[in-house]
Amino acid sequence: MRPPVPKGTRLYRVWGKYARQFGRSWTRVDPRTIITGMYGDLSGLPNANSGENLSEGILSNDFGTYSKTADPLDGNVGGLDEVIVPDAENQIESIVTCP
Repeated sequence: MRPPVPKGTRLYRVWGKYARQFGRSWTRVDPRTIITGMYGDLSGLPNANSGENLSEGILSNDFGTYSKTADPLDGNVGGLDEVIVPDAENQIESIVTCP
């Protein structure tokens, strides 16, 4: 069993198109620090996620959370830090969204 990600951790989610804001895949890596055009590949974003929005928040409840490397979805390389948050809408607070 993997240990939970600690409460108080800052998390980021890139989303859009068919990917919703409160999905379960987040990261501790600020996408704005990744070379333009590389984030989708490194994070393994599926084709259904246009990646046009960015949400940032603080993990307030660590129940069921864990970290892993991002899977290589739809031909992307993956490998970036990924945090699984089962109920992001209720487990992440202070969410700020930027287009």
